[in-house]
Amino acid sequence: MANAKLYRRNQISWETELEGHLPFPGDKVRVSYDLPSWGVSGEIIGVSGADLTLDRDMDWTGGPFYLWLRQPDGSVDGPHTVTQGGSDDVATLSGGALSWNPRTGLNGERTHFAFGAQADSGSGEDVLILETEPSGENTVRITGVVYDANVYNGLPT
Repeated sequence: MANAKLYRRNQISWETELEGHLPFPGDKVRVSYDLPSWGVSGEIIGVSGADLTLDRDMDWTGGPFYLWLRQPDGSVDGPHTVTQGGSDDVATLSGGALSWNPRTGLNGERTHFAFGAQADSGSGEDVLILETEPSGENTVRITGVVYDANVYNGLPT
């Protein structure tokens, strides 16, 4: 408990739609948000072979770059190493085309992605869910704390 108070100080909360009912307190989720430089996230709007068209331009400075995709069942596919395609909004999968079809149309929720420059942490931050609570008819407020594995490294000195 002492380590948790020392290393898990950054509490965050956000609102989402009904999928916010899926995680439970204690679950670890990945949050991608561009303001604190926790990667970039968005939606896939087109697929052509190994080229994925993203809903926004990416900053391709530096690298290497990685892409994580949320599959239809909610699981994560990735990280995939990607390079810039023909424009700033196209990511080319270095390993070739996906073995599944991302959703890109407007007749359902598109496939979400997280993009970053580091395979382990460049796409976002791991967050432990503390609480979920309905905040409207179709929205859920989620509160969590940024995960830090140092909690398990013995007592602080």
